[in-house]
Amino acid sequence: ARVADAVTLGPEFDAPLLTLLETRTPDGLEARYALSIGLAWESAAELPAAIARAAFARARAGPRSGYAFDATATDRLWLRALEALRGNARLAGTEGSFAFSSTWSFEALAVAPQPEVRRVEDRKDERRVIGNEIVLKLYRRLESGPHPEIEMSRYLHDTGFPITPPLLGSIEYHPAEGESVALGVAHRFVENQGDGWSVTLRYLARFLERRRALAAPASSSGVSPWQW
Repeated sequence: ARVADAVTLGPEFDAPLLTLLETRTPDGLEARYALSIGLAWESAAELPAAIARAAFARARAGPRSGYAFDATATDRLWLRALEALRGNARLAGTEGSFAFSSTWSFEALAVAPQPEVRRVEDRKDERRVIGNEIVLKLYRRLESGPHPEIEMSRYLHDTGFPITPPLLGSIEYHPAEGESVALGVAHRFVENQGDGWSVTLRYLARFLERRRALAAPASSSGVSPWQW
């Protein structure tokens, strides 16, 4: 794998780094991923538990040594990304630029200066609820061109569709040549009892439990059609 481009989210030496990685699968296909990297200069024994679990390499800068870790494990990355969205930042990388674009719905939203950041389970990407008002998602595997989630959300937002969470903003990478790459998306957080996938799984589990509990009729062959 190689680092195709990168940008720091902040002026500090150890500010979170947003990187684009390019690699090739064993069958020869090219793939692109996003990886957010943080640096911690503590010893292994001093690392906070969340950072210790996310650490993947040793790091050294002059006399200092520490660890590189997946920065999505800490609030700092998410709050820096939120700041960039609020300011419609456009950050220059080495081969292109990282564009943080917000909508008018974001501009009208009041968010506390240091909001709470809560993890949300996601099968594919990284998601956090920020301040009980914003859901920010960062994509792991990347594709060039318009992203269906962002495009559909933007259309529904701009046409005033009232019964979906409003789009608050998007994060995209614009290379010097070629199509843009979606890196993340932000929506308004809506109080809920889970997502559609979880509801479907729970319904199917209850359905199968009820079927197993029924006195199933015998078939002509003498074997219950509900026998597993």
